[in-house]
Amino acid sequence: MEDRALIPTVILQTVWAAKADTLDMLPRVDQETRAYAITPE
Repeated sequence: MEDRALIPTVILQTVWAAKADTLDMLPRVDQETRAYAITPE
């Protein structure tokens, strides 16, 4: 078996999950999450 290196091409720093159509979140380019950016729909 050959040795192979795995190089990630996408690194997600922030991953959120919620029920569909319950929260509205204003995304940020720097991936920080601010509480005031999350509002109920």
